[in-house]
Amino acid sequence: MSPRLTDPEHYPTRTCRNMPALHLRDSPKLQQRSALGPGFSSVWTAFTISALGSGAAAAALPLVGASLSHDPRVVSGLTVAAGLPWLCTGLFAGVLVDRSDRARLMVLTDIIRGVLAAIIAVFVMLGEAQIWMLYIVCLGMGVAETVFDNASQALLPDLVESRGLEAANSRTGFSDSVGKRFIGPLIGSAIFAVAASAPFWIDSASFLFSVALLIVARRYTSPFIATPGEQGKSVFRDIGVGFQWLWRHRIFARLAALVGILNLFTNFSIPTLVLFSEDYLHLSQLGYGMLLACFAVGGLLGIFLTPLVTGRLGVKECIVLSVVVNGLTQLLIGFSRSALIVAGLIILCSCAGLIWNTVTISLRQRMVPTSLLGRVNSVYRTIAWATIPIGALAGGAMAHAWGLRVTWLAGGIGILLAGVLLLPGIWRDIGKTVMEDSVPL
Repeated sequence: MSPRLTDPEHYPTRTCRNMPALHLRDSPKLQQRSALGPGFSSVWTAFTISALGSGAAAAALPLVGASLSHDPRVVSGLTVAAGLPWLCTGLFAGVLVDRSDRARLMVLTDIIRGVLAAIIAVFVMLGEAQIWMLYIVCLGMGVAETVFDNASQALLPDLVESRGLEAANSRTGFSDSVGKRFIGPLIGSAIFAVAASAPFWIDSASFLFSVALLIVARRYTSPFIATPGEQGKSVFRDIGVGFQWLWRHRIFARLAALVGILNLFTNFSIPTLVLFSEDYLHLSQLGYGMLLACFAVGGLLGIFLTPLVTGRLGVKECIVLSVVVNGLTQLLIGFSRSALIVAGLIILCSCAGLIWNTVTISLRQRMVPTSLLGRVNSVYRTIAWATIPIGALAGGAMAHAWGLRVTWLAGGIGILLAGVLLLPGIWRDIGKTVMEDSVPL
């Protein structure tokens, strides 16, 4: 009987580039540097530069939209257009990643994003921009981003040794968070006042730099080899294979369900943080900006703590710790009246979030067959992202009816209850799993 497509044995496992063996006497820094591999620095730098450019453009797009229309529905629609591709095209992006050379795919998507950013920069500079153009750019950027991010996660195991995955994922996670959500938006909003088209020119240039670095990184990747018998198959069938693999391996099905629930409850409160900071913490706009900076501080702290925590505790302990810290910090923020305490709790929450992302992404990269990594990632991330707008809508209604504190309290309770229900199964699943790599379980 032929093996089923969802059986791991049907797919070739990941192989990393050969690295020189390290002796126990080698220093931890030397081991980590060697484990990351020479190609990772180029990919990480490319990822960081493009994230900064994307953050600058993300801050400028609503400002351009507000100058073209004062209808809040039209302006907020830009955010919907940017997030819609994750729900509509994320699964198809996973199939494309599994059928293509991942490094080349990242180069192509960055070229597309660079061209789109340059086109809108020209129209803004000439004063000819229209709101429909912004919608098209948001949709195009979003589609390209789903492909790029999926391909980058699937490519990483080819550049990094197994023991370096946590360090690599923590670095890319920090760059994504800080570049797109903190430093990039600060740059974009600051220079928009000087020249409205400048953030888009910066975004376009960042993608060109990223392309050059990715071309260098391709020298360190293994040649792409299509999985025998899989080419030419139905796209929907390929998507179904990703769903089946995730469902049959309950550890990832439970993790996907848990991260979807975490995003649901977290977004009860985070979208209205600006109102909470004004009404309950009595902060100015500058104070709110400093509160946002705490997310970046937590991410930076997570870079240094993740290798230490995973080495000392292990994978399943880190997952439990991340969920518990996330739930408790939400609860405590709901009870707090001190801006300093809230800032410290946000740092802890952000750090726990980065540890969660790093550990769970590394787990998928180790255990999912390389020919399925794009599809499984896309299914996992679609489940994770689908609950974000639902949580934001529910949290807004909850805050309107019962107040802003209730959103934090309800979110914290919901996260802890979800942990009680799902974490025991995840703990058992990981405990039963036999991994090829020497990672503490």
